[in-house]
Amino acid sequence: MANITLQEGTFQAIPDKVPTSFCYSTPENPKGLLILAHGAGAGMNHANMKAISDSLNKIGLATFRYNFIYMEQGKGRESAKQSISTVKAATHYGHELAPTLPILVGGHSYGGRMSSHAASEGFDVPTKGMIYFNFPLHAPGKAGDERGKHLLDISLPQLFLSGSRDTFSTGDLLENLITQTQGPSKIQRLDTGNHSYKILKKTRRRTDDIFEEIGSYVEEWLEEIL
Repeated sequence: MANITLQEGTFQAIPDKVPTSFCYSTPENPKGLLILAHGAGAGMNHANMKAISDSLNKIGLATFRYNFIYMEQGKGRESAKQSISTVKAATHYGHELAPTLPILVGGHSYGGRMSSHAASEGFDVPTKGMIYFNFPLHAPGKAGDERGKHLLDISLPQLFLSGSRDTFSTGDLLENLITQTQGPSKIQRLDTGNHSYKILKKTRRRTDDIFEEIGSYVEEWLEEIL
């Protein structure tokens, strides 16, 4: 991709824990920076994470991808408390890298949920909004909205980008829940996408790539909030 600058390194997310990796990817003259957390089972360099980052870079949004500490170490998932602390540390560090850019926070699946818990507790840097890529409202086959009740404590604008076949967010549960949030919330269902953003090519009505679809929705939303 032309005119994209990459900066890679590590940062200390939690004292006494190993440093964890990041990749700061920025286009020329970015309009903002998204602190982007990965899902439960795949790290910051998974193909989907790179595709999300690329789609956002194309619309002028920089990204700061990073690993949770358990992923960095190649161990089993850490406590939610430690993941939430890592989200906050990544947001602080990303802001230090780009202090003049509006900050947004979010992530894919587990990373989005941990980011939302961090937002419900509050960040120590000014934050403009939250973006969730396939927010995991419930486990497959166990429909309910209890995992998302903390979303109601977030006053920031929130954007949910969920596949229409996402088994972690079925029916209208998420749509109904976000009508109750303190700040403005919006959900976009991505045509035939599942929780991993795989599509059904034969029945997908849209002709663009699903990650381009993601970029177009984020671009529209940014015009509303920035």
